[in-house]
Amino acid sequence: MPTLIKSLDFGEDLLPLVEDFDCTSGDSTRIWEQEINDWIRMDPIKGDGAIFSLRQKKKKKVQVWLYLTETDDLIGYGSLGETSWPDPTVTDWNEKLPRKAMSLIPAVGVDRFYQGKPEDAEKGERYADMILKDLGFQARQHASRSILSPIGLRLDARKGVHGSTDGSRIPCDDHGSGCVRRIG
Repeated sequence: MPTLIKSLDFGEDLLPLVEDFDCTSGDSTRIWEQEINDWIRMDPIKGDGAIFSLRQKKKKKVQVWLYLTETDDLIGYGSLGETSWPDPTVTDWNEKLPRKAMSLIPAVGVDRFYQGKPEDAEKGERYADMILKDLGFQARQHASRSILSPIGLRLDARKGVHGSTDGSRIPCDDHGSGCVRRIG
């Protein structure tokens, strides 16, 4: 049976849960790892970060979830927003292409303690894979939007997540297996 994780809608009241979040891997921190750490913890007064994004009253709202173990330890977080990009299905690109609503993953991170875990998990069932699978599922709830990820992953509403932690495809429709339980 796969390990279960819980997701919780992130908000300002949950900032204490992320104050020690650290997704760095290895001895030297890469700039993007520090940006992922900072984004979830950032003071909204700085005009950026998860709480700032959640406070925006724009139509293009961002959603942020914390992912927890069954004992409520923080595994990581994921986010989903809306943007408009030129229609990716058009083959002849030009500057006046019509814009199309797309789901976008602004930030996702797994705490260093949980990276590569559970170690005995089947292919595609590690915590990072479950988070990506859930983000793919959440993105598919917006049928009018295509799915886009600037973090090197390709989320395809029909085919799943491409570029998982082990390089395989994670089918979004496998979300029904119940690996992520929504709480709160």
